[in-house]
Amino acid sequence: MTLQTLLKALALSAGALALPQALAVDLINKDSRRYEIEIEEGASTQRSSIGASTSQGGVCGKCRIVVVGVGALDVEGSVTLVIEDGRLRIQ
Repeated sequence: MTLQTLLKALALSAGALALPQALAVDLINKDSRRYEIEIEEGASTQRSSIGASTSQGGVCGKCRIVVVGVGALDVEGSVTLVIEDGRLRIQ
């Protein structure tokens, strides 16, 4: 493998790794309390939490996000969800 071929392969790999981040859903909690969340992707559900005044980047690419006691939204692509004043919204 030549150096030029190796550099092209590395550039393509870097681009492929960056793509999921570019199409990722971010979650921001502007409230002063912690929330339990569920991230439903296909047949799997991941349970987690988001702390007060924090954010989580790259939560998913296409999923349903449930903020327990607040609401749920189906999201896809480059979207930012915000929890603020006890409500869930797309920014």
